[in-house]
Amino acid sequence: MMWRPFGRRKRRRMTDIRSSIDEYGWAIQHVLRDDDHVPISYSVGLTNFGHPELVITGMGAEYAQGFLNPMGEDVRSGTRFRGGTWVSDLTDCDLLLIDVDDAADLTAVEQLFGHVEALQLVWCDNAGRFPWHAGFNNPPEAQPLLGPLPEGIV
Repeated sequence: MMWRPFGRRKRRRMTDIRSSIDEYGWAIQHVLRDDDHVPISYSVGLTNFGHPELVITGMGAEYAQGFLNPMGEDVRSGTRFRGGTWVSDLTDCDLLLIDVDDAADLTAVEQLFGHVEALQLVWCDNAGRFPWHAGFNNPPEAQPLLGPLPEGIV
């Protein structure tokens, strides 16, 4: 395998992201982590539709794309999601969108658009419980929340 300087690899990745945005309207960026950090997947390009980007934490890339791409298609078709919205047509349990306060990992969005507005898609465990529920089947660090829960969510 040929060694490439980091800057060259990053430029190539940004070229790939721009190509996907040109072709589909958005791209999906995956930030795969080591054992101490969970993976993050997020959209890049929904900003062009006047919509916040979408992010999901703690889920493998293939599964995350299965949520983010259909929602990207909805946004491209005119749907507008906002924090506090429940999404019920992607899986057996409802999913919650929350406003993202900590967008530090969404570097491709910041690089392309200069600012980041995003919504996190929060998923439930196999028993339909969310990270803030007693008995959530995954450890708290398995799906970090990047913003506060909307008022009235319990």
